[in-house]
Amino acid sequence: MSPHLDLTAPYAPLVRRIETEGSVDGQMLVIDHFLNHRIEPGFIFELAHELARRLSFFQPNVILTAEASGIAPALIVAQTLNVPMVYAKKYSAQVEAPSISRVIPSSIKGGETRLAISTRYIKPGQRVVIVDDSLVMRNLLSRHLSA
Repeated sequence: MSPHLDLTAPYAPLVRRIETEGSVDGQMLVIDHFLNHRIEPGFIFELAHELARRLSFFQPNVILTAEASGIAPALIVAQTLNVPMVYAKKYSAQVEAPSISRVIPSSIKGGETRLAISTRYIKPGQRVVIVDDSLVMRNLLSRHLSA
């Protein structure tokens, strides 16, 4: 890894927004009023470009996210890196076979969530980068891929 690349360095504009506008509901940080439920195009564009800059080192072949709130940032990252974006569908049997499908604990809603991805879109040996709107969902997708 590049000695000048720090994937964990805070992104100052996001930190400012969280500090001034975020709230906490139980164990969850609530920032859906500017990140996913209500999307501010200018902000998400800048955030996604920063993610793309940080992730370009890994030379991904595809960007993966989960339906639906991760699509906006993932799409801009994919466009910036000039690679396709795939999203794992939730609660759907309408995924082209063959597919990777797993039932995974949902930390956000409780219970379980089924995610499915057609193997037509993600192949063995590809470098997949996961971009989503929350760490909880990132962990959910990581478990999906490793299963």
